[in-house]
Amino acid sequence: MTETRQAVLAWGMVERALHGQGLGTRLTRARLALARTIPNIAVLRLATSQHTRGFYEDFGFIVSKVTPDGFASGLDRWDMTLRLT
Repeated sequence: MTETRQAVLAWGMVERALHGQGLGTRLTRARLALARTIPNIAVLRLATSQHTRGFYEDFGFIVSKVTPDGFASGLDRWDMTLRLT
């Protein structure tokens, strides 16, 4: 199946010293809410690492591909998708 109604989330980062305060969760919720208001977006994609993939799984993203060392040595690339419709 070819999906043409896709958008990509990129660089939703929070300063490490501010982790654990809910900022990343609020940012991600706001980004997902905005994406859901855009009629032509059916799927969101993102690429993250093994360190943050669980964070996105909590929002319903599903792993579509893992590339060992895909970003750097010891930093795997996890491609993930979330169907909005």
